[in-house]
Amino acid sequence: MIKKCKRIFISYAPKYINIYLNEEKKYEQLLDLEYSLIDDIKKESNLKLLDLQLKDLVSNKISPKYKTKVENWNKIIIDEIMEKEKSNEKLMNLLNMTFNEWIDIFTYKIENKFYKGFNLLQSALEKIYKKNDNNREYLSKLIFHLYNYKRWFEKKRERNELEKDVAEEKKEN
Repeated sequence: MIKKCKRIFISYAPKYINIYLNEEKKYEQLLDLEYSLIDDIKKESNLKLLDLQLKDLVSNKISPKYKTKVENWNKIIIDEIMEKEKSNEKLMNLLNMTFNEWIDIFTYKIENKFYKGFNLLQSALEKIYKKNDNNREYLSKLIFHLYNYKRWFEKKRERNELEKDVAEEKKEN
């Protein structure tokens, strides 16, 4: 379930930036990211990911399904934007926000000051609802995890922590 949430957040981040960039139509579209970024659910790496700036997140390798594009396609576009749009404060704020801030915007926890017609969460949930045969229970669990994504990683106990706890319990007994 948490991988599903992470996939939603990461797959919609470039789409969100594209929506903003489409208003100006100066740049190529950012593409979907490679799945290996989503596959990792280790506590430490995901807490670091939450502090990563959006420009750095979307600059990761693109999906191999884009065979005609170089793997650092998004990085090239982001670098071009960062160079040409230094004076565009709103765009710089968008690209410099953290992944955690992006999640809060995506889940409507904080006000979206970049694009007012934003409704990616609603479209994502509608697709998932239809794909899962209108299963309300599944959708409820997914929404819960979407809204508690950061907390899940903060509370997650790593294998080493669990092993230490088990060893301490054995010593006590």
